[in-house]
Amino acid sequence: MEIIFSKDNDWLAKWDDFVQNENRASHLLLSDWNKAFQSYGFDFEIGLLVENDKIIGGFLR
Repeated sequence: MEIIFSKDNDWLAKWDDFVQNENRASHLLLSDWNKAFQSYGFDFEIGLLVENDKIIGGFLR
């Protein structure tokens, strides 16, 4: 298991797939939602818990 912090588009796409398929996730975790705050000067990245190249958890910050 490893923790990855990233803004890479490939990881963001994998994260969005994870969020959409997780029944305990919220649309507020999608990368597009967080990208919207960039117009206000905010930045973000994802923290991913990855096991065998599969996302098993994470968060946006």
